[in-house]
Amino acid sequence: MPNILPIKIERPNQYMLKTTWTTNEEFVILLSVLRENCPCAQCQGETIMGTHYAFPMLQIAKPGQNSLKQIVPVGNYALQFFWEDEHTTGIYTWEYLYSLCTSYSLRSDEIEKLLESERQKS
Repeated sequence: MPNILPIKIERPNQYMLKTTWTTNEEFVILLSVLRENCPCAQCQGETIMGTHYAFPMLQIAKPGQNSLKQIVPVGNYALQFFWEDEHTTGIYTWEYLYSLCTSYSLRSDEIEKLLESERQKS
């Protein structure tokens, strides 16, 4: 996937991330999907000398776990997400972020339905 890079990253609301890529593709993905697929060793385990170690953890929903405080670029190759529940160790490379976007992107009708539901709550 050489040269596929994000050219714009924005948040249409509190729980979505919209990305535009050098391929002219646009994706909208739920922040909960990004959090569920956090690439850090705590969430995914790690491979050391060919052996994968996973740390079984009881998944308990925490307040703020899918809410972002901040998005910070990491060099010219990734983003680091700072979540409201203080989780900060996942670094999403462009390649990984693009793969999540292509796999979990919301369709336009799904986006409109979610936004309409949000408008009705206000």
